[in-house]
Amino acid sequence: MSKIVFLVFIVFFSNLTFAQNSDNHIEWKLYKEVSGLQIFSNNLDCNDNQNGIHNRFVNFQFNNTTTETINISWQYEFWYNEKCTTCDKPASSENTFKITLTPGESVEGDCNNTYSSGLKIFSSFINTVRGSKLTKFEFKNLEVTFK
Repeated sequence: MSKIVFLVFIVFFSNLTFAQNSDNHIEWKLYKEVSGLQIFSNNLDCNDNQNGIHNRFVNFQFNNTTTETINISWQYEFWYNEKCTTCDKPASSENTFKITLTPGESVEGDCNNTYSSGLKIFSSFINTVRGSKLTKFEFKNLEVTFK
């Protein structure tokens, strides 16, 4: 009898663990589609426990749905606390991003890549209410060209 109870417990626990893991699945949402480029977004929490830094980002995934290599370039406009911090600023190497994707290739931001990749935007600090919070963003001068 105890073996049956043990097996039922194992099956129940396995299903519970699976359900918890599936809740952690991050869903990508289509943000924009241009000339065979799909841009998806989601929220990404990056925690550096050693240094006590806990940041939230808007994370992007770029998908080339074409059969050709594409070059992508863009700039961002950011609004923090309802104020545009980048509007009317000239393009520079700091706010201009470029990537090349081969046919069917996909790239996305993660906690390891830097801001310079353009694949994520700082949104807010997780562990404090201080500091600026991203309230809006837009892709500016988004261009997709074929090689």
